[in-house]
Amino acid sequence: MLDADDLRFLEERIAPLPASWAQSIARKYSAGMAAALALPAGTGRQSEAQRQQNLWLSQITARAAQAWIPPGATDADIRELASEKAREFWRLAEVAHDPATLRARMTARCERLGIAPPGETIADMPAIRRMTDEGWWRRKIRRTQGVLIEEIAIALGYVHRRRQTYCSDETVRRRRAQVRRNALMLEAIELENQHGYIATVAELAARSVSNPRIKHAEFMTRTSGFESLGLSMGYLAFFGTLTCPSRFHAVLESGRRNPKHDGSTPRDAQRHLVTSWAKCRAALHRR
Repeated sequence: MLDADDLRFLEERIAPLPASWAQSIARKYSAGMAAALALPAGTGRQSEAQRQQNLWLSQITARAAQAWIPPGATDADIRELASEKAREFWRLAEVAHDPATLRARMTARCERLGIAPPGETIADMPAIRRMTDEGWWRRKIRRTQGVLIEEIAIALGYVHRRRQTYCSDETVRRRRAQVRRNALMLEAIELENQHGYIATVAELAARSVSNPRIKHAEFMTRTSGFESLGLSMGYLAFFGTLTCPSRFHAVLESGRRNPKHDGSTPRDAQRHLVTSWAKCRAALHRR
């Protein structure tokens, strides 16, 4: 059993996390504390073991504690937060009336929150309208939360081939929930053509490349067509896979921590792959 101080500390640290992760960390922390209390008292080993457990809990929850978007926030929470941010940015217009000045202040605040502001190719007023729009904030917060969840899952050692392959189960759950929300919206909208034919958007989408099965079939057909075209011109089809060096992988295939991992995130890996592919394109261009 944890004492009142340890229990309070645990609850504070795991509060922002998704429920499944919070429960897993709580079990591990409680087991560690129980093992620490089983050590002989008065030798210093017990208090040191307890200190190590608290340090471990602080380290693995540090990223979540620093985030202004709770990783475990529901879609309702995100909608409320987006509405709050849109109102907050509207209030900036009360102290800055010049579009250029107002945009500069909004951009600076977005960057402090880790949100990418509208690009420089967008004029001041359209950019301001975006940063005061609740829908814009919903999309940005969902994306930021998704990145945050994966960073924390990797830090916790959840994402590897022996546990949660490719991405965390939490991200899969969020994606499935998004697909369900989109499906309900498409089923609720009906369209009618000039001949009086009525169909839901969901029915129309099922017959187009929006349908994953049709999209996959079209992709394979195009791939086969390019291969046939290449063979007819005397070329040989080649399939290559670009991967990242060991330093980008937090966990080894065995499930153990990778000592070569340098803290790189999936975004860092994406940038590495983009650079590598640019070099491939340059080499092909020279040939």
